[in-house]
Amino acid sequence: FAMSTACMGLEETSRFDKAERIGRRAAELEPDDLWALHSVAHVFEAEGRLDEGLDWMKRPSDLWKNRGSMRHHLWWHEALFLYEAGAFDRVLDYYDTSLETTEAFTYLEMSNLASLLYRLEAAGFSCGDRWDRLAERTATLIHSRSLIFSDVHALIVFSLAQDGAHLARLSGLIADHAHQGTTPNAQAAHAIGVPLSKAMIARASGDFGGALAELEAARPAFTQMGGSNAQRDVLDILLVDLAIEAGDTDLAKGAIQRYLDVRPHSVPMQSRLDALAQL
Repeated sequence: FAMSTACMGLEETSRFDKAERIGRRAAELEPDDLWALHSVAHVFEAEGRLDEGLDWMKRPSDLWKNRGSMRHHLWWHEALFLYEAGAFDRVLDYYDTSLETTEAFTYLEMSNLASLLYRLEAAGFSCGDRWDRLAERTATLIHSRSLIFSDVHALIVFSLAQDGAHLARLSGLIADHAHQGTTPNAQAAHAIGVPLSKAMIARASGDFGGALAELEAARPAFTQMGGSNAQRDVLDILLVDLAIEAGDTDLAKGAIQRYLDVRPHSVPMQSRLDALAQL
């Protein structure tokens, strides 16, 4: 486990070669260590080695038995490889047949579902009643909320589902938490939770300019959301989409270019930049 954790830490600080060596060795020593499998998958995603990433995930079926939330998250990683490669139909199939059908539903599963569904929506797919189904399940979680990471995803869900009641309820809980102390989570609630709440409420009402202003002001605090680089990308994608909807082409191009500077392999982001260049 120590080697797997080291791999993840090295990947998150862009030391990919060393991360991969350690992660692969961890997987050799403990073939059933899903954290090692997961950490190396992060390396492949970060470097745009999408086909290699999918091959890496091919494991004997009995490896996945009774592995709970971690298996669900690894399905998310498989779908993410396909998303960045532009294979959107296959991503949607992953969502419908593997991810959404999960019986277990904690903040981890909710975050996986919300993140992937928003990526599909941003790529031009109207995800329809999938948002409604996800919002209904997400509503069962907000009263036991404890992490801004999960709040970020829940806010996206309620806004896209046009569930104004739960969006307002969660926004109030986040605002209350932001004023309750100086813990890291309370600070994160203030830095990213509150402005994202305001942005998603504005977005739901059609005020894309107001939503963009809130999220752009909070951009330096995106890392306080928690999670990994790959998971925090959802905020960068949201920022791009709000800029496009608000008609701020220059800001949208800048946000896309920042994304491509880190992930130049991203087909969906390159497609959006190409489309903006035609305006």
